[in-house]
Amino acid sequence: MASSGFVTQSSNPTIQHEMEKKLMDLMADKNSNLNEIEALISRGVNINCTDREGLTPLLQLVKLGQARNDLLDVIRLLLDQNGIDVNCKDSDEWNALYYLCRLYQKADLINIILLLIQRGIQVDWTNKLKKNAFLLLCQHYPHKNMIDIVQIFIDNNIDIGCKDNDGWNALHHLCNNYKQSNLVDVIRLLVEHGMDITCNNGGGWNALHILCHEKTQDNYMDLIKLFINLGIDVNSKNKGGWNALHNLCQNYQKDNLIDIVRLFINHGVDVNCSDDDERNVLHILCGRYTEENLVDLVQLLIDHGIDVNSKNGGGWNALHFLCRNYKKGNLIDIVRLFINNGIDVKCINDGGWNVLHILCKNCSNLSNLVEIVELLVENGIDVDCKTQHGKGLNAFKIFCNDNANAKLYNKLKLLLQKK
Repeated sequence: MASSGFVTQSSNPTIQHEMEKKLMDLMADKNSNLNEIEALISRGVNINCTDREGLTPLLQLVKLGQARNDLLDVIRLLLDQNGIDVNCKDSDEWNALYYLCRLYQKADLINIILLLIQRGIQVDWTNKLKKNAFLLLCQHYPHKNMIDIVQIFIDNNIDIGCKDNDGWNALHHLCNNYKQSNLVDVIRLLVEHGMDITCNNGGGWNALHILCHEKTQDNYMDLIKLFINLGIDVNSKNKGGWNALHNLCQNYQKDNLIDIVRLFINHGVDVNCSDDDERNVLHILCGRYTEENLVDLVQLLIDHGIDVNSKNGGGWNALHFLCRNYKKGNLIDIVRLFINNGIDVKCINDGGWNVLHILCKNCSNLSNLVEIVELLVENGIDVDCKTQHGKGLNAFKIFCNDNANAKLYNKLKLLLQKK
């Protein structure tokens, strides 16, 4: 219903301009009073006036006033006015639904969306960036009633397969943004209504890549199982040559990683897949993972045929990455595991560094450093190998440059200068 207090606009341009400016200011002020807004409207202010950005009072409210506690009441007040343009858009082609789905972070968003739909807002509007409101919702909204809002959009025939200019669809954004445990249900709902789970964005990433890059929640395993059961390609590679297992081992730091890796293996992932820098998942795992069950993960990958001697584009093998990253006491067990499975301990990277150089540079605080060095020496590593940069240092010189532990110095000296 139209407000009974609505009167004819003032014929004085100056007064009308001042009223419009006042209304826009009230819309932007989260502490402005609803009665004051209503009183100004009753004086006949142009409810569809615009500023230089094309913002109307409604757009100003949802863009700048969304922190107010009575937002729904103010929106309803505006929509009750005769002649209000619920489908107004600013100079960037954003309507009220866009701004709300992008900026509003409260759980009562669902009530505001229902009100706007009831008053005739164009739900399926797409702006010049090819985004619709649904895409913005999936990109930014944090609350558990996401699934209910998604259902409302579906019921109102929005294009759930909409992609932005970067090729991201709603699944990409949900897997990147949404942290609630019911993400499984949201994904299942979208797939039931035709969402393409195989969609790759402009970088070649599918939703599983992004999920494995971002997620750490408790039901992570269930999410990955869902995608696999829905038929997503576990061997799909992005434009950098990464499959989902690369993303997973780059970012996941919980000890149940081994169960997820095993799940991928059981569903046919190529463990020897190399990216554009020739890194396989063993390189990435040894270069990033810090939990003590790394030894079990390495064993799992070896058992399934990973090439332990594969080198990246800079000549690094998995042992190089391991000795740069891993600082736990069982490092010696992992080194021994690699040796027992035929790794080339003499491998030198493009900078002239062997594993001994990297170990002495990065692991000098390990209590069993001497034992690890001894193991490498026993297996034929060249203790006199010199790096190719600077002065061409051997491993002992590198250790001496960074440490002042006299006791350790003497022990390593016996090992590394015995030749």
